[in-house]
Amino acid sequence: MPMPGHVLSKDEREKTSATNLVSDDWKHLNPKTWTPQHIAFIKTAAEQPEVERVLVNAVIKQELCRVEDKHKDGWMAKVRPWYYHHDHIHVRLKCPADSQNCRAQPPVGSEDGCDKKALAFWFSDKVLHPPKPTTPPTTPAKPPKSLTMADLPPACKNVLEAPARQANQASGD
Repeated sequence: MPMPGHVLSKDEREKTSATNLVSDDWKHLNPKTWTPQHIAFIKTAAEQPEVERVLVNAVIKQELCRVEDKHKDGWMAKVRPWYYHHDHIHVRLKCPADSQNCRAQPPVGSEDGCDKKALAFWFSDKVLHPPKPTTPPTTPAKPPKSLTMADLPPACKNVLEAPARQANQASGD
């Protein structure tokens, strides 16, 4: 989301939802919302040594493969397509050494994930247009609500608020 013309209040930040970067056909980027800065942002995340995976929409992965084709440095292997990531990314960090409950991801290997056959799966009818259930739902389905910061689980909020807590502790607040 581009920076607004004013500093967002805490309430505005909590209630702002992400911007869809994919067009309505789910096969192309939305030229009104996609910018080269998105590539730089994803690349920066993937290049961090503590990052295991970055999950994006398949259209975004396809664009990264197209743009970065000649100058991949290994970071592309960490970027993988996944369902519903048209308006956000997930960054999976390596497990901390002292975390008994964390399970590491399998190594990504040397494959960059740009293989046309592997990407084709994400653009298949099976993924883009899954079959409708044969029995009608008992209640009408509502479109999903846009995810906001206020909707995050407590553990995620703790992570996001940690830098502010640390800054407040350092300043004596």
